Amino acid sequence: MSTQAFHDSSFLKEVWGLYGVGMAIIATRFVVRTRAVGVRGWQGDDWMAIVVLACYTCDAATVQLCYKLGTNLDWSQAQLQAFNQDDQDKIEFGSKMQLLAWYVRSTSIRYRPR
Repeated sequence: MSTQAFHDSSFLKEVWGLYGVGMAIIATRFVVRTRAVGVRGWQGDDWMAIVVLACYTCDAATVQLCYKLGTNLDWSQAQLQAFNQDDQDKIEFGSKMQLLAWYVRSTSIRYRPR
């Protein structure tokens, strides 16, 4: 029995495609900023961009895990109880990753570079 309610392989392609675009933008920012002022001239927003980079990477990775493992949001309580213990453990871990994805996503969205 699969622990996934929905299977759409284009979803993960979209997630990682958008991640690649975002990484290209962030990398370009670092290159331009470093050429302009050097690493010693970085300000707080430059260092915060590293935190955003980490949160963005964590978000993409946790979305991948949630897709592969499933989450408790995909199933009713009765359906969850019908799974064996191994499947329930996967769904539990997937649900924890979903919560982590929500937190790191809101962290990276709130960042506003100057």
